[in-house]
Amino acid sequence: MSYLEKRLWLPAGMEFQASWIIDGPEDIGREMAGGMLAAALRDYGRYGLMMSRSGQSNNTQIVSGEWVRKATTADRAAVDYGNLYEGYDLGYGYQWWLFPNGRFEAQGIYDQFVYVAPQDDVVIVKLSYWPEPWVDDMEFESYAFFDAVIAALK
Repeated sequence: MSYLEKRLWLPAGMEFQASWIIDGPEDIGREMAGGMLAAALRDYGRYGLMMSRSGQSNNTQIVSGEWVRKATTADRAAVDYGNLYEGYDLGYGYQWWLFPNGRFEAQGIYDQFVYVAPQDDVVIVKLSYWPEPWVDDMEFESYAFFDAVIAALK
C-alpha cells in the first residue's frame, strides 16, 4: 500500500484508485513535484472538500487544520496576492493558487481546476483541455464561470 493511499486516499473516503505519473520506468521512476496525480473527478472533488473543511473528511481529521491554513496562505512577499506577475491578482501557497477573497485552487496544466470556496462550502472541479498549457484569457473566463455558479447557488 502506498503512503498516499494509506494516509490520505483511504481515510478521506476516495472512491477510485489514483496514480502518480512518474518520470521513468516503475523500478527507477520518481514522482514529480507539482503535479501528475491522475484521479477521478469525484475524488478531486472530495479532496477539495477535505481542504475546504480544514483537513476533515468523514468526521475524521485527515491532515492537520494548521497545515491546510499554511498551505492556503502566501508565506512570503514574492508569492503574495498580486506579486507573482503584473496583472495577476492571485497568490501562491503549497501547491495552491490563492484568491484575496479566501478561495483557493489547485490548477493543472492545460486547464484542470479544483476550485475551493470554503466560506460557501462549494468545490468546483473542471477537467478540460486548452490548446496551449496556459491561456490567461481562458483562465479568467473559468474564474468568472466559477463565481457565477457560486452566486447562483446562494
